[in-house]
Amino acid sequence: MLNVLVLFDIRNLAQKRVAILDHVQFLEHAPAGAVRVAYVNMADVPTFDERWLGFDVIVLHTTLLCWRWHPQFNQLAQQLEWMSQYKGIVAAMPQDEYDHAHLLDDWLSILRVQIVVSCFDDGPRALLYPRMRNRAYFIHGLTGYVHPQRVVAARTTSRSSAARPLDVIYRANNLPYWFGWLGNIKTRLGTDGARVLGNTTLRTNISVRPEDTILGDEWLSFLGSSRAILGSESGSSVLDRRGEVGTHIRALLAEEPDLTFEQADALAAHELTRHHFAALGPRHLESIMTG
Repeated sequence: MLNVLVLFDIRNLAQKRVAILDHVQFLEHAPAGAVRVAYVNMADVPTFDERWLGFDVIVLHTTLLCWRWHPQFNQLAQQLEWMSQYKGIVAAMPQDEYDHAHLLDDWLSILRVQIVVSCFDDGPRALLYPRMRNRAYFIHGLTGYVHPQRVVAARTTSRSSAARPLDVIYRANNLPYWFGWLGNIKTRLGTDGARVLGNTTLRTNISVRPEDTILGDEWLSFLGSSRAILGSESGSSVLDRRGEVGTHIRALLAEEPDLTFEQADALAAHELTRHHFAALGPRHLESIMTG
């Protein structure tokens, strides 16, 4: 039996999305007797415990690897300096790999990661991981984990299509321009979708306003209340190696807050539309679960 330590960082468990919590605990559904799992939320327990060195495998969850775009990244990263003493297997599960991509690449090398579970296949790997692509074993994984019990619950409680009170729904974050065209599409589905479908007889509930965010189990209930949901690829069309693209766009918007996406892209030498790092998101899987 493998003893596995999962390191993650969730600041407020009560407010986090079901998809994130299920993803953190994916090993709970490993074959019986295969693994024994311990979890450490680094947001609550940042102090090193010498017992961590005794685990066979340490998994660095995406919520922890998000430290790389935090303003205090260097201070946060110091909390993992103890891993230089660790002799077991280190596996990393990054997401949004295009965001501060080369900072992530360097950091995984420093942490001596041997396994990388990537949202992308080997096509863009040379761009995203110039160091790690020849040092680690890569596994192509999904951005979400389908919890078996939630599948059963969704099938048990789902209503027929005709009985659902809504026709089309949508929620998304209003993503900043530095997520590129793929990110901008998510915002436009909410703004333009609401405007266009508002002129029809369809029953809709579409929003990108932060106050309309739906969390926890209510999210799956919301999905199950509609016959359809607007959707797009998850990901970005920007390769932001160390945050320089985001910094540039913030500076442009500080000078001209009313810049359109297309104007910002032109001023940024079309860095916002140069790439296509797309993947299935958890929402695609949840939409299938809830019919």
